[in-house]
Amino acid sequence: MREAHPLERVVGIGFYVSDSDGTGGRLRRDPTDFRVRELEGFESEPVDADTGPYPHLVVRVTLRGWETNEFATAVSNRLGISRERVSWAGTKDKRAVTTQLYTVGSR
Repeated sequence: MREAHPLERVVGIGFYVSDSDGTGGRLRRDPTDFRVRELEGFESEPVDADTGPYPHLVVRVTLRGWETNEFATAVSNRLGISRERVSWAGTKDKRAVTTQLYTVGSR
């Protein structure tokens, strides 16, 4: 085992388990250092397509510095609709560049 760097010892890391050199990695400093892209498992339809029983618009949004719920609230406020009509699949990291899907319900 190898003794940890002095800065790491300050936060409670005393030793490295391995004697191998590190990989040269770095902590992220900027939101562009961490990117998330949500993948969808469906084919898209044209905006003017018949909605049938699913009257929602699905949009892909790329955000930087936005908390997921705050963005949904901003969309609903801008559209003048209830926040309950804006949905998403999962919360993403605010301190990243994220691309994810939102739905906006028409009813």
